[in-house]
Amino acid sequence: MKINKFRGNDFDEFLKEDDIYEEVTARSLKKTSIYKLEKLVSSTRGFKSKMREALKSPSMVERVLSDNPHVEYETLVRAGLSVGFAPIINWVPIEKIKK
Repeated sequence: MKINKFRGNDFDEFLKEDDIYEEVTARSLKKTSIYKLEKLVSSTRGFKSKMREALKSPSMVERVLSDNPHVEYETLVRAGLSVGFAPIINWVPIEKIKK
């Protein structure tokens, strides 16, 4: 097998070198959660109105369902619970995801 001499370091290593690995990982987790919730809400009628009632603000619903990384995770959880969905976060050994 020929080795690619142009291949660089692992992207995770790059982020760690710049001391932004934890921040990028947290943001990607939040963005993924927002994306999945938005997909559930857009596929089911009436979910947005239930979320408006729970969050007490139409603009808050739009912020939750946008790509806004500044939405607090508590607000995201409250929005999901209002429409019958709860988040699940799994902790796995790093060795398992490096394969």
